[in-house]
Amino acid sequence: MKPSHCTICDTPLQGAYCHACGQQHTGREAGFRQLLQEALATFFSLERSGGATLWALIRQPEQVVKNYIAGNRGFWQSPNKLIFYALVVYGLHTLWVDKEVLNMSFDIEGTNPSWFFLGLVLPFLVLSSWLMYGPRKVKLAHHLVSMSYFWSVWFIVFTLWGDLIDLVMVRDWPMMDFFFFLLFVCWSQARVFKPHLRWWKQLLLSPLQVLLFFVLLAAFFGLIYLGGGRVSTMTSDGAEIQAESF
Repeated sequence: MKPSHCTICDTPLQGAYCHACGQQHTGREAGFRQLLQEALATFFSLERSGGATLWALIRQPEQVVKNYIAGNRGFWQSPNKLIFYALVVYGLHTLWVDKEVLNMSFDIEGTNPSWFFLGLVLPFLVLSSWLMYGPRKVKLAHHLVSMSYFWSVWFIVFTLWGDLIDLVMVRDWPMMDFFFFLLFVCWSQARVFKPHLRWWKQLLLSPLQVLLFFVLLAAFFGLIYLGGGRVSTMTSDGAEIQAESF
């Protein structure tokens, strides 16, 4: 039986949520089904529809990103939650399907490939977007928000898509998934920061940002090399190419 007053603050109830403290009153007694639903909601956020957020980022990325930047929360998933989803997909992929990630093999001195994507790919994509779309016009933090969204959604899409393709055919497309992943991420950025452009013009901006991304990444490794550090580069077959400064 649903109570007439909130069990926390004793405020008279006028709906499913207490308007004073925010507690939800479902009126359903706890049971196995309720526990299972809450467990699934905790890990996959079914109540807030994580899948709907992913779909919205593909269809209308500008609305999702600008809604979050404006300070509105709760309807769409946060970028941090999307990154968590991407890491879950990555973990399941490497555990059950293949050690390659986006059709690339990694053996960087035992470093987990997820750290490569989070520690290098994501930051340099953010930096390339910030430089390309005017550092004086949009804050770096806004690029971080949008790129976190798009990095996550397209990582999930291309990882799952690659797994489906591998079920029906043998591919010999070294790093192809990774390049398409970068193109779609940068295309989504163009849709957010250049919404007034026609779609084909937005699409043309994608390879330009990808090129800028690789230039920044090469400059970073070049500085490490000149500073006397060791640079390791991965090939599509997993072989490690090393260079040391003398």
